[in-house]
Amino acid sequence: MRILIVEDEPIHARYLSHTLKEIPATAEAIVHTQKTLTAAECYLLDHPVDLLFLDLNVYDGDGFTLLQGFAGAQFATIVVSAHPERAIEAFECGVLDFLPKPITKARLLTAIERYEKHRYDSRHTLKFFSIFADGVLETLPLAEISHFEAADKQVIIHQNHGRKRTCTRKLGDVAKVLPPRFIRVHRSFIADTGQIKTLQAAGGGRYDLTMQSGVTIPVSRSVYASLKKNLMQS
Repeated sequence: MRILIVEDEPIHARYLSHTLKEIPATAEAIVHTQKTLTAAECYLLDHPVDLLFLDLNVYDGDGFTLLQGFAGAQFATIVVSAHPERAIEAFECGVLDFLPKPITKARLLTAIERYEKHRYDSRHTLKFFSIFADGVLETLPLAEISHFEAADKQVIIHQNHGRKRTCTRKLGDVAKVLPPRFIRVHRSFIADTGQIKTLQAAGGGRYDLTMQSGVTIPVSRSVYASLKKNLMQS
Protein backbone atom coordinates (compact mmCIF):
# COMPACT_ATOMS: atom_id res chain seq x y z
CA MET A 1 0.00 0.00 0.00
CA ARG A 2 1.23 3.51 -0.82
CA ILE A 3 0.14 6.35 1.43
CA LEU A 4 0.61 10.09 1.01
CA ILE A 5 0.24 12.42 3.98
CA VAL A 6 -0.28 16.11 3.23
CA GLU A 7 0.41 17.89 6.51
CA ASP A 8 2.43 21.04 7.25
CA GLU A 9 2.74 20.47 11.00
CA PRO A 10 5.67 18.07 11.58
CA ILE A 11 4.40 16.80 14.93
CA HIS A 12 1.07 15.73 13.42
CA ALA A 13 2.73 14.23 10.34
CA ARG A 14 5.15 12.17 12.48
CA TYR A 15 2.38 10.94 14.78
CA LEU A 16 0.20 9.85 11.87
CA SER A 17 3.10 8.15 10.08
CA HIS A 18 4.26 6.30 13.22
CA THR A 19 0.75 5.22 14.20
CA LEU A 20 0.08 3.82 10.74
CA LYS A 21 3.10 1.55 11.25
CA GLU A 22 1.43 0.16 14.39
CA ILE A 23 -1.72 -0.92 12.51
CA PRO A 24 -1.39 -4.35 10.82
CA ALA A 25 -3.10 -3.32 7.57
CA THR A 26 -0.70 -0.41 7.05
CA ALA A 27 2.41 -1.65 8.88
CA GLU A 28 4.23 -2.42 5.62
CA ALA A 29 2.87 0.58 3.71
CA ILE A 30 5.18 3.01 1.94
CA VAL A 31 4.40 6.35 3.60
CA HIS A 32 5.43 9.67 2.07
CA THR A 33 4.80 13.14 3.50
CA GLN A 34 4.44 16.49 1.75
CA LYS A 35 4.06 19.87 3.47
CA THR A 36 2.39 21.85 0.68
CA LEU A 37 -0.39 21.35 -1.84
CA THR A 38 1.97 22.19 -4.69
CA ALA A 39 4.44 19.51 -3.64
CA ALA A 40 1.60 17.04 -3.11
CA GLU A 41 0.21 17.71 -6.58
CA CYS A 42 3.63 17.12 -8.17
CA TYR A 43 4.02 13.92 -6.18
CA LEU A 44 0.60 12.60 -7.21
CA LEU A 45 1.32 13.29 -10.87
CA ASP A 46 4.48 11.17 -10.74
CA HIS A 47 3.65 8.46 -8.19
CA PRO A 48 0.72 6.06 -7.77
CA VAL A 49 -1.00 6.42 -4.39
CA ASP A 50 -3.62 4.21 -2.75
CA LEU A 51 -4.59 6.37 0.21
CA LEU A 52 -4.29 10.11 0.83
CA PHE A 53 -4.40 11.72 4.28
CA LEU A 54 -5.17 15.37 3.65
CA ASP A 55 -5.02 18.29 6.05
CA LEU A 56 -7.35 21.05 4.88
CA ASN A 57 -5.24 23.95 6.12
CA VAL A 58 -1.67 23.90 4.86
CA TYR A 59 0.87 26.60 3.99
CA ASP A 60 -0.24 27.27 0.46
CA GLY A 61 -4.01 26.92 0.53
CA ASP A 62 -7.13 24.87 1.10
CA GLY A 63 -6.80 21.11 0.78
CA PHE A 64 -10.04 20.89 -1.16
CA THR A 65 -8.32 22.46 -4.17
CA LEU A 66 -6.10 19.39 -4.37
CA LEU A 67 -9.13 17.09 -4.41
CA GLN A 68 -10.79 19.12 -7.15
CA GLY A 69 -7.73 18.70 -9.35
CA PHE A 70 -7.74 14.93 -8.89
CA ALA A 71 -11.46 14.19 -9.08
CA GLY A 72 -11.89 10.62 -10.29
CA ALA A 73 -8.39 9.55 -9.31
CA GLN A 74 -8.00 5.99 -8.08
CA PHE A 75 -6.98 6.77 -4.52
CA ALA A 76 -9.14 7.14 -1.44
CA THR A 77 -8.95 10.29 0.69
CA ILE A 78 -9.20 10.65 4.44
CA VAL A 79 -9.35 14.25 5.62
CA VAL A 80 -7.51 15.19 8.82
CA SER A 81 -8.53 18.55 10.25
CA ALA A 82 -8.82 20.60 13.41
CA HIS A 83 -12.03 22.05 11.99
CA PRO A 84 -14.82 19.47 12.45
CA GLU A 85 -17.35 21.97 11.10
CA ARG A 86 -15.91 21.22 7.65
CA ALA A 87 -16.83 17.52 7.81
CA ILE A 88 -20.02 17.89 5.76
CA GLU A 89 -18.13 19.82 3.10
CA ALA A 90 -15.51 17.06 3.04
CA PHE A 91 -18.02 14.25 2.57
CA GLU A 92 -19.72 16.22 -0.20
CA CYS A 93 -16.36 16.11 -1.99
CA GLY A 94 -16.42 12.32 -1.81
CA VAL A 95 -13.81 11.70 0.88
CA LEU A 96 -13.82 8.33 2.62
CA ASP A 97 -13.57 9.61 6.19
CA PHE A 98 -12.98 12.71 8.30
CA LEU A 99 -10.57 12.52 11.25
CA PRO A 100 -10.71 15.43 13.70
CA LYS A 101 -7.47 16.48 15.36
CA PRO A 102 -6.01 15.34 17.63
CA ILE A 103 -6.09 11.90 16.03
CA THR A 104 -6.37 8.84 18.26
CA LYS A 105 -5.09 5.41 17.31
CA ALA A 106 -8.55 3.89 17.83
CA ARG A 107 -10.17 6.38 15.47
CA LEU A 108 -7.40 5.90 12.91
CA LEU A 109 -7.89 2.13 13.08
CA THR A 110 -11.59 2.59 12.32
CA ALA A 111 -10.70 4.73 9.30
CA ILE A 112 -8.27 2.10 7.98
CA GLU A 113 -10.88 -0.64 8.41
CA ARG A 114 -13.29 1.50 6.40
CA TYR A 115 -10.64 1.94 3.73
CA GLU A 116 -10.05 -1.83 3.52
CA LYS A 117 -13.77 -2.45 2.96
CA HIS A 118 -13.93 0.41 0.46
CA ARG A 119 -10.98 -1.02 -1.47
CA TYR A 120 -12.67 -4.41 -1.75
CA ASP A 121 -16.03 -2.94 -2.77
CA SER A 122 -14.61 -0.43 -5.24
CA ARG A 123 -12.51 -3.06 -6.99
CA HIS A 124 -15.60 -5.17 -7.71
CA THR A 125 -17.65 -2.21 -8.96
CA LEU A 126 -14.91 -0.27 -10.77
CA LYS A 127 -16.05 1.00 -14.16
CA PHE A 128 -13.22 3.37 -15.10
CA PHE A 129 -9.43 3.27 -15.10
CA SER A 130 -7.70 6.59 -14.45
CA ILE A 131 -4.38 7.74 -15.90
CA PHE A 132 -2.44 10.98 -16.00
CA ALA A 133 -1.64 12.18 -19.51
CA ASP A 134 0.29 15.42 -19.97
CA GLY A 135 -0.53 16.42 -16.40
CA VAL A 136 -4.26 15.90 -16.90
CA LEU A 137 -6.36 13.17 -15.27
CA GLU A 138 -8.09 11.00 -17.88
CA THR A 139 -10.67 8.29 -17.12
CA LEU A 140 -10.95 5.34 -19.50
CA PRO A 141 -14.06 3.09 -19.46
CA LEU A 142 -12.97 -0.41 -18.43
CA ALA A 143 -15.52 -1.86 -20.87
CA GLU A 144 -13.39 -0.41 -23.68
CA ILE A 145 -10.09 -1.91 -22.46
CA SER A 146 -9.18 -5.39 -23.70
CA HIS A 147 -5.80 -5.81 -22.04
CA PHE A 148 -2.80 -4.20 -20.35
CA GLU A 149 0.79 -4.77 -21.43
CA ALA A 150 4.01 -4.12 -19.51
CA ALA A 151 6.64 -2.40 -21.66
CA ASP A 152 9.90 -1.04 -20.28
CA LYS A 153 8.96 1.14 -17.29
CA GLN A 154 5.36 1.78 -18.29
CA VAL A 155 2.10 -0.02 -18.98
CA ILE A 156 0.38 0.13 -22.36
CA ILE A 157 -3.42 0.15 -22.20
CA HIS A 158 -4.98 -1.49 -25.25
CA GLN A 159 -8.49 -0.29 -26.04
CA ASN A 160 -11.00 -2.12 -28.21
CA HIS A 161 -10.96 0.39 -31.05
CA GLY A 162 -7.19 0.09 -31.48
CA ARG A 163 -6.25 3.17 -29.48
CA LYS A 164 -3.41 2.83 -27.01
CA ARG A 165 -2.72 4.84 -23.87
CA THR A 166 0.17 4.57 -21.42
CA CYS A 167 0.69 5.01 -17.69
CA THR A 168 3.76 4.80 -15.47
CA ARG A 169 2.35 2.28 -13.00
CA LYS A 170 3.77 -1.20 -12.60
CA LEU A 171 1.66 -4.02 -14.03
CA GLY A 172 1.38 -5.63 -10.58
CA ASP A 173 -0.03 -2.41 -9.14
CA VAL A 174 -2.54 -2.16 -11.99
CA ALA A 175 -3.71 -5.72 -11.29
CA LYS A 176 -4.50 -4.86 -7.67
CA VAL A 177 -7.17 -2.29 -8.56
CA LEU A 178 -8.91 -4.08 -11.42
CA PRO A 179 -12.13 -6.13 -11.12
CA PRO A 180 -11.70 -9.92 -10.83
CA ARG A 181 -12.54 -10.49 -14.51
CA PHE A 182 -9.13 -8.99 -15.37
CA ILE A 183 -6.54 -11.74 -14.97
CA ARG A 184 -2.77 -11.59 -15.22
CA VAL A 185 -2.37 -14.20 -17.95
CA HIS A 186 1.36 -13.62 -18.42
CA ARG A 187 4.10 -11.73 -16.59
CA SER A 188 3.66 -8.94 -19.15
CA PHE A 189 -0.10 -9.05 -19.78
CA ILE A 190 -3.42 -8.60 -17.99
CA ALA A 191 -6.51 -9.53 -20.01
CA ASP A 192 -10.23 -8.93 -19.64
CA THR A 193 -11.54 -12.52 -19.64
CA GLY A 194 -14.91 -11.24 -20.78
CA GLN A 195 -13.32 -10.18 -24.07
CA ILE A 196 -11.43 -13.38 -24.90
CA LYS A 197 -12.34 -14.83 -28.30
CA THR A 198 -10.18 -17.97 -28.36
CA LEU A 199 -7.62 -19.72 -26.16
CA GLN A 200 -5.31 -22.28 -27.69
CA ALA A 201 -2.07 -24.21 -27.38
CA ALA A 202 0.22 -22.82 -30.06
CA GLY A 203 2.75 -25.66 -29.90
CA GLY A 204 6.27 -25.77 -28.57
CA GLY A 205 5.04 -25.09 -25.06
CA ARG A 206 3.41 -21.83 -26.14
CA TYR A 207 -0.13 -20.78 -25.35
CA ASP A 208 -2.02 -17.86 -26.85
CA LEU A 209 -5.34 -16.14 -26.47
CA THR A 210 -7.00 -13.95 -29.04
CA MET A 211 -9.08 -11.02 -27.86
CA GLN A 212 -12.31 -9.95 -29.53
CA SER A 213 -10.34 -6.98 -30.89
CA GLY A 214 -8.27 -9.48 -32.92
CA VAL A 215 -5.07 -9.01 -30.93
CA THR A 216 -3.23 -12.18 -29.85
CA ILE A 217 -1.32 -12.23 -26.57
CA PRO A 218 0.71 -14.97 -24.82
CA VAL A 219 -0.52 -16.98 -21.85
CA SER A 220 1.84 -18.53 -19.31
CA ARG A 221 1.82 -22.29 -18.83
CA SER A 222 0.79 -21.89 -15.17
CA VAL A 223 -2.32 -19.88 -16.10
CA TYR A 224 -3.44 -21.80 -19.19
CA ALA A 225 -5.20 -24.74 -17.48
CA SER A 226 -7.15 -22.67 -14.94
CA LEU A 227 -8.08 -20.07 -17.55
CA LYS A 228 -9.33 -22.77 -19.92
CA LYS A 229 -11.44 -24.28 -17.14
CA ASN A 230 -12.94 -20.91 -16.21
CA LEU A 231 -13.78 -20.12 -19.84
CA MET A 232 -15.50 -23.48 -20.30
CA GLN A 233 -17.64 -22.86 -17.19
CA SER A 234 -18.65 -19.33 -18.18
